[in-house]
Amino acid sequence: MASSSSSVAEVKLYASTAERRQLDELANLYSIIKTTEALELAYTHDAVTPQQYEGECNRLISQFKTTETALVSSGLIKDVESFMSEYDV
Repeated sequence: MASSSSSVAEVKLYASTAERRQLDELANLYSIIKTTEALELAYTHDAVTPQQYEGECNRLISQFKTTETALVSSGLIKDVESFMSEYDV
C-alpha cells in the first residue's frame, strides 16, 4: 500500500488583532446566551439550588449587559435579537 499524505491549508479567521478581538466579543455573547440556556435547564431539573441559580443569573446578566453594550456601541451588532437570528441561537 502506498502512503499518501494530504496537506490541510490553514484558514485564518481574522486578519488583525482588532478583528480577533471582535470575534472574541461575539463569541463571548454567544457563550453567555448558551450558558444561560443551560442554567435554565439545570434549574428546571432541580440540578442547582435557587441560591445558586440566582447568583449565576446575576453574574450572567451583568456579563450580558456589558458585552451587549460594547458590541452595540462598536457597531458589531444592531441588537441581540438580530445577533441571535444571524447565528441561529
